[in-house]
Amino acid sequence: MAPARRQHRRRVGTPPHRGGLLARAKAAIPSLRVQQGSATLSPVAEIGLIASRELRKSIRSVKGIILGILTLLGSLLAAYVCIRIEGAFRDDLGAETTDAFTAAQEKYYVGQGVDTQLAHYLASIPVSMKAFLAVVIWLGPLLVALLGFDSVSGDIQHRSVRFWTVRSRRWSYLLGKFFGLWGIVAIVTGTLTILSGLLIMISGYISVGAFVGWGLRFWLVSTLIAGTWTAIAIFVSSRFKTPILALLVTFAAFFAIWLTRAVGIVSRVVETAHNMTGDQANEHAERMVSIRWYEYLYPNGYDDLLLSPKPMQVAAGLGGCFAYMIVFVGLATLLFARKDV
Repeated sequence: MAPARRQHRRRVGTPPHRGGLLARAKAAIPSLRVQQGSATLSPVAEIGLIASRELRKSIRSVKGIILGILTLLGSLLAAYVCIRIEGAFRDDLGAETTDAFTAAQEKYYVGQGVDTQLAHYLASIPVSMKAFLAVVIWLGPLLVALLGFDSVSGDIQHRSVRFWTVRSRRWSYLLGKFFGLWGIVAIVTGTLTILSGLLIMISGYISVGAFVGWGLRFWLVSTLIAGTWTAIAIFVSSRFKTPILALLVTFAAFFAIWLTRAVGIVSRVVETAHNMTGDQANEHAERMVSIRWYEYLYPNGYDDLLLSPKPMQVAAGLGGCFAYMIVFVGLATLLFARKDV
């Protein structure tokens, strides 16, 4: 009777295919195994494990490799264009050396009514690197959308999210996804900043000190702004179980946010043109006075605040970036906690 009893237990027990699936999942991520009687991992450890997995997955995936190559080629072309633009500025000002170019810029800013101290600061910013920063900031939302649209929705679609949510806290899972996506975008933007800076330095337009100092600052600015888009992408991805739908909604959300900036610029230009008189020479200053409040909903516009020499403006830029991250990641966490996965 004993052999028959054991055979009956095998028939009514866990199906072989299910046991094999769980075994493969546990073997793939041994660090998250939960053994009976063992202490659970801390939230920081859970976030770190999930974030590192996201980094490895993005770097090794075919999608990540193709996006990396295309981004690298496009950015090298953009860096070349930025160098040519600065060369044209130098020719117009008749500046053959970097010091002469900086002095000519400072003189120009002072002539436009800018404070002397501010004019000196603005003239010290490398033109080519500043122009390339605008390219990197513009590429940020595109990279985030293409790399992160299936970050959570892909797990929900294939039901692999259940493996994570029973072995980690749900909010730890989402934060790990957020930091993993933010990390890979930061690596990409950092690589592009280094390569473009080296090209500009080889061209003789910046020194080693300017390359290190301004390169680090530009990378931090682009990374902070990319974090706002990452938070939005994670929020959208966590609300859908179909990745392609998450991608479309992400692009739609990014476009709607961009519209706030576009509408603000158009309205300011129209108002300035209407109010301008013949003796109003400084159109830029006139336009900046009437900046619309809703333009600050567009994170890419925070670069001027983050690069400002005034601490209060830098604090405002930091506050805007972190407010975006806290609001969207927090909202995603609250809603995901109630979601049936």
